[in-house]
Amino acid sequence: MFGSSQKGFAAIYITLVVLAVLFSMGSSLFFTTFQEQARIQNNLRSSQAYVGAESGLEDALLRVSEGMNVPPTYIFSVAGTEAEVVVVEDISRTIT
Repeated sequence: MFGSSQKGFAAIYITLVVLAVLFSMGSSLFFTTFQEQARIQNNLRSSQAYVGAESGLEDALLRVSEGMNVPPTYIFSVAGTEAEVVVVEDISRTIT
């Protein structure tokens, strides 16, 4: 029914279509994985920044409440994250 050249063309055509589908699936998997990795890294950096800022605040509050020497500005480091702590004296408020 079909000539040998038509069968060969159909086989090549089907092979190319299958390869194109596999390539597009692989590409979309790669880009999805890449975007997910970037999102995870951003979440990690965000969490580290939050912990650093929270720790700096807790340190400043401890120093003030315990009557320790508190420089007006200092760098507080925790777990590889640095927070610049600026202490402003406001006489009208009390820390308890």
